[in-house]
Amino acid sequence: MNKKIKFYSESVLHAYSKVFFAENKKLGAILLLTSFIDYWAGVVGLVAVLSSIALAKLMNFNTEFIKNGAWSFNSLLIGLGVGLYFQASPYALILGIFAAIIGFLLSIALYGFLVNYGLPFLSLPFLFGIWIVASSFSYLDIFGLSERGIYHLNEFYGYTGNWFIQIHDWFVSLQIPNFWSGYFLSLGAIFFQINIIAGIFIAIGLLIYSRIAFSLSLIGYAIAFYFYHWLNIPTDTLSYSYIGFNFILTAIALGAFYLIPSPSIYLWMFILLPITVLITIASQKILSNVNLPIYSLPFNLVVLLFLYVLKWRTKTGNSLREPVVQRATPEANLYFYQNSTERFFSEGYLPVFLPLIGEWVVSQGHNGEHTHKGKWRHAWDFIIQDEKGEQYTNKGNFPEDYFCYNKNVYACAWGEVVEVRNGIEDNKIGEVNLEQNWGNTVIIKHSPWLYSKYSHLKKNSIVVKKGDYVTKLQVIGKVGNSGRSPYPHLHFQFQDKPYIGSPTIEYPFAHYLVNQNENFVLKKLSVPEQNQKIQTLLNNELLETNLHFIPGQTIKVKTNSQELSWQVATTAYNIPYIYCEKSNSFAYFSKDDYRLFFTDFHGDKN
Repeated sequence: MNKKIKFYSESVLHAYSKVFFAENKKLGAILLLTSFIDYWAGVVGLVAVLSSIALAKLMNFNTEFIKNGAWSFNSLLIGLGVGLYFQASPYALILGIFAAIIGFLLSIALYGFLVNYGLPFLSLPFLFGIWIVASSFSYLDIFGLSERGIYHLNEFYGYTGNWFIQIHDWFVSLQIPNFWSGYFLSLGAIFFQINIIAGIFIAIGLLIYSRIAFSLSLIGYAIAFYFYHWLNIPTDTLSYSYIGFNFILTAIALGAFYLIPSPSIYLWMFILLPITVLITIASQKILSNVNLPIYSLPFNLVVLLFLYVLKWRTKTGNSLREPVVQRATPEANLYFYQNSTERFFSEGYLPVFLPLIGEWVVSQGHNGEHTHKGKWRHAWDFIIQDEKGEQYTNKGNFPEDYFCYNKNVYACAWGEVVEVRNGIEDNKIGEVNLEQNWGNTVIIKHSPWLYSKYSHLKKNSIVVKKGDYVTKLQVIGKVGNSGRSPYPHLHFQFQDKPYIGSPTIEYPFAHYLVNQNENFVLKKLSVPEQNQKIQTLLNNELLETNLHFIPGQTIKVKTNSQELSWQVATTAYNIPYIYCEKSNSFAYFSKDDYRLFFTDFHGDKN
């Protein structure tokens, strides 16, 4: 029973805080209490949350997603809306439960669709669910439609008496400037609390939880507020239509949660918030024709559009970085990003590897001496040299004399073969084929914006065909001397289009070894340079055997003073970790075919 109570209480509090993208029980508790300022909205909202949690449990959904509020926060918002729009009655409560179930089902469905694009479903389930309720008003008036959204003070007086009205009138007597009254009303409107007092409590909760999130809520609202002034649109509309929360949530979502906080993200707000204003104005015009409020539509459109556009970048850079895993607060996201950037450098990049095995030499790198110019400057030529620095035996008059000739070429990562050119004759040494410049070539698609190209391959050596799916380090052909190639070598490049002859893009290899006078240096997320001797990192069987941790595995650890039992498990996001029950500590790790490293630690630092 205690476990059930703990599970439900944490799930409820996380559902409330999840409205602000967080998983924080203190923030959740403040928001829960605030939602009861309009007590009937609070009651229906709480029942809606409990209903969605119970249904998720009944349907055997992942308990971690249930517990973190992912499946229930949209149901909460729908429940709050039903509680505001209908008078207190058992019928309205039942309606709220069914509306919450709609929100829950939409959450699952939209998650299943948007997860394919790496996008959150935000409050889209709430939006569609509350539109269904709002569209049914003319048929639901038997439940008793409430006018609290319009004449809220009259309604408050009916069930709180005079004390709440006196407090409200005291705030009004302070003559709070339009900016601040609009800001607090907008915050309160997120939880369907149409009063300044609720907004003040929510602002305090945000400030306690995260200074970054609070500052962005203010900046987001301020930019929109003054953009309205610039457009000569009365800012009174922000107060009586309660749409200002779209600007607050957009700023917090993009500035604090779905992107790593940074100085540049604050500057981006001056681009994104005016866009949100324009979408808000247009949405109001369009939806007024069907008598539907816009609710959170502008917020959802702008955040999803911007996050989707970011997926198409060829490289992320130092700004507009998405957190791989959400931490407890925006501050924690920022700290972990800075820490992992110093340690690993690879967050956010699709890992690609050298297309060769053994030690090779970069005979020509980026901005090469002979070719690799202009749009095609980001490319490499690879050869093999002996200890004397020679690349051939005998006199080097024939392709077969070259050490690299006929050596295997490997796919640099998983992908789909999108182009194959085979059957071009190898050149005699010193001659080139300018008509068929790239010679025998393979192009592999690794993502919508990343392709790898392998050129000058040996005639009829290519063992893959267009449409084949290849795995990392699968043989695709052999080094040859076809096309514009006076001597055998592999030409390799990355590009963002699937065509032979496409311009190159600069993109790093995940990791490789550089031989510096027999001292091997591990390079991570780097670009090989001319004359470097490089090697692909290969698996070590002994390490693979002993560091092969499987979820569900128990590791027994003996020290001089104690015996410990560690459990291997994964999070809901499939991040593996080792858990020590005795110290309640979690050591998160990452593993690929060649490396195991620890990425994060929570628990007893002793």
